[in-house]
Amino acid sequence: MNKKNYAFVAHESVQAMIHSLFRFQTLEQAQMITNKFAEEFTLAPKMSDPLDKKSFVLWVHSLELTEKEKKEGFLGNFGRITMHQIPSGKWTLTLTKLDVPLRKHPMRKPIARRHPNMGHPVMRAALRTKKFSTMQEAGEQLMNLHEEFPEISVPGLNKLKIMTYVKATKGQSPVQRLELQVIKRDEGEYVIEIRQNLKKIDKKGFVAPPAPVEAAKPTEPASMQLAVSNDAATPAAPDKATPSDKPASSGHFTKLVSKSRKKKK
Repeated sequence: MNKKNYAFVAHESVQAMIHSLFRFQTLEQAQMITNKFAEEFTLAPKMSDPLDKKSFVLWVHSLELTEKEKKEGFLGNFGRITMHQIPSGKWTLTLTKLDVPLRKHPMRKPIARRHPNMGHPVMRAALRTKKFSTMQEAGEQLMNLHEEFPEISVPGLNKLKIMTYVKATKGQSPVQRLELQVIKRDEGEYVIEIRQNLKKIDKKGFVAPPAPVEAAKPTEPASMQLAVSNDAATPAAPDKATPSDKPASSGHFTKLVSKSRKKKK
């Protein structure tokens, strides 16, 4: 089943509802039109009253957008389609705008960011190994990305270095410098490869941290090394200190005691 599109304000049926131009002799005739409309476009059942069989809610692209809403990122608005009688006794359809917070809208303008993330179209094309027929075609993707973020990117010949939001491990900065480069495949096609510090980025946009460097083991002193004999390896016994090996005592009070003993002699 194909996914239904969202309604748009330029559609002739939407225009007829906005201006209440429809005229039906019976409610059943009005319901036939609304059923066809609901089959073509996506509805918002959670915002509709299931007990009200004469109205339903849907999101309409470009519906009654104010300048303030455009600046805030609105691309459309929710509207309620209502079947009701007019003074002549006939039935019509009316579309009325509803005020719904932007976070609940299915479509809205992306927030402008200083850095791209791994969901950017060029990044997605690289992660999904999208194939290009010529190097120029692939290189244009990198140039478009540079022109979109000129302050945090440096272009090269069929490559681009750029600061990007990535999925980093704990302790790493979420903004890291990546290098995108056009690579020719054996089949004669071209792809964009993403690297960071010579490590290729995986399809989930994850940058693996560098492998930890093992600490060098300290060298054991000679007295702790094993003495090897023909029969077996046994620890070498340390030499016992002899009285002559002991250092001579020194110090102010030691000298005074020595002088006292000489005088007694």
